[in-house]
Amino acid sequence: MCSDLSSLFHAKAFGIDINDDFRVVVFRNTGSVTLPSHVPKSQNSASAGPGDRFLREHFRWCLLVNIFRGDISEDYNANSIIKVMEGLGMCDGDTPLAPVDDERWDSVIGKELWEVPILDVFRDAVNAIEDDSTC
Repeated sequence: MCSDLSSLFHAKAFGIDINDDFRVVVFRNTGSVTLPSHVPKSQNSASAGPGDRFLREHFRWCLLVNIFRGDISEDYNANSIIKVMEGLGMCDGDTPLAPVDDERWDSVIGKELWEVPILDVFRDAVNAIEDDSTC
């Protein structure tokens, strides 16, 4: 992936909907980079594999970031986010998460950060189901 394309991909400016024949969905202005409507057949696989899981998860994050709320880093600097994360016990495995009734979870940053452990639980559950179904 060229560096311009890679930067746009990591910034979630576009994603690949593998459920729609590997359609390329553009969420933001890509500048001078022209994208195809679909990933060429020679570059996508007919069978589900690790790459499909990655693309599916990336596309889901594109939807979350671009359609539902945007990225929290657009409104808060990294130091503010990290400070709240540390206070809520999200930065190291030795500190337990703050209780659910902790008022910091009700802040704008806290509400965004609350999704991280919740999404991790759902992701782990989905992965366990997928692993069990590949017997």
